[in-house]
Amino acid sequence: MQALDSGNAFAAERFLRRMITLLPTKEPYSNLAWEAVYWLAACAGDPAEAHRWAERTGGEEDPAMRLRAEAALALADGEEERAQSRMKAALARIPTPAINGADLFELDRLNHLRAATLSAQNV
Repeated sequence: MQALDSGNAFAAERFLRRMITLLPTKEPYSNLAWEAVYWLAACAGDPAEAHRWAERTGGEEDPAMRLRAEAALALADGEEERAQSRMKAALARIPTPAINGADLFELDRLNHLRAATLSAQNV
């Protein structure tokens, strides 16, 4: 997870693919399932599998994490307006200034999505 936390999705791929295969398909730990949604949509280019994991989530989760994953999925689906809305909602849940590593991580991942949105607009 350290590779993903540091933004190195390529190095994290092997671990994440293994984690995804080991997650239970019924009632997986929600935060891990939302991380799978984010990674599959934003990094692995597999929105179909990301949708399947989004349908499996449930229970307690970090709202900013869920919104970030939903933004990544919307972006992968080509729904830029929905992605922007989810990113804005996620940002609203993060304290300013960010007070811990988890908040900084969420900000970093949201900035990654924002950059992907800008890149797509310039194509």
